[in-house]
Amino acid sequence: ALAKDVLGMVCDTVVVADSHWEAEMIKSVENAYRHLDITLANQLTLANPRVNMRQVLELVGTKWNINKYHPNLGVGGYCIAPASKYVLSGVESPEIVTVLKDSVIFTENMAKTYADILDVHQSVLVMGLAYKGGLKVHILSPGREISSEMSKRGKSVYLDDPMYSDKEKIAAVEGDITPVDFRNNLPGKSLIIITADHSEYRLPFRELEGKVDKGTVILDVYGIWESHKGKFAQEGVKHVLLGEKDWIDSVRR
Repeated sequence: ALAKDVLGMVCDTVVVADSHWEAEMIKSVENAYRHLDITLANQLTLANPRVNMRQVLELVGTKWNINKYHPNLGVGGYCIAPASKYVLSGVESPEIVTVLKDSVIFTENMAKTYADILDVHQSVLVMGLAYKGGLKVHILSPGREISSEMSKRGKSVYLDDPMYSDKEKIAAVEGDITPVDFRNNLPGKSLIIITADHSEYRLPFRELEGKVDKGTVILDVYGIWESHKGKFAQEGVKHVLLGEKDWIDSVRR
């Protein structure tokens, strides 16, 4: 009742749950819904690589009652991935909620799944420790998870993020990585993975021209350099948008 009075000061309509049990469960269930949708988008991207699933998801998202999702290398942040675990730990019969259990397992194994696909590459530049652009949060971030997994496999991993110091980059990742500034470390890499949409990464091609070695593969999660695809190709550099047609074959060369 007190919470209703307080919230009523700023909200025209306050919906009151039956008890604190229902009220506390709401946010976790909301995020678990999103987790399931994100998991489906990521699974379809892996299951159907010869179709442009990125475009399919984009067009599916034009329906008024469906959220728009794009493929990613993981599910980062404090909220989405842990929410399914919170729900499973709180419901009376967790064995019934099989979709959440499966989603948790899939998400926890995403870094290994993608590392298997990218295993042919020995020298990797990861651009993005944060899980999203402009936000200094690396909890479960795809950049952090893939850097850790690739490092464990003996790859040479170079990690950039304009929001983090070199010391913070090293401390965030399990395994040995080399903290770098991407602008000075584009050459000499077999694979460049753009895992966060930082504004600092949105460079005109003139600032990238001639700096990426011929034969390098760029796996672009957010399409940061998608407009440069043709110009990269002229330099013998392969730009691959995660989820586009034949993306797995392309990153494996």
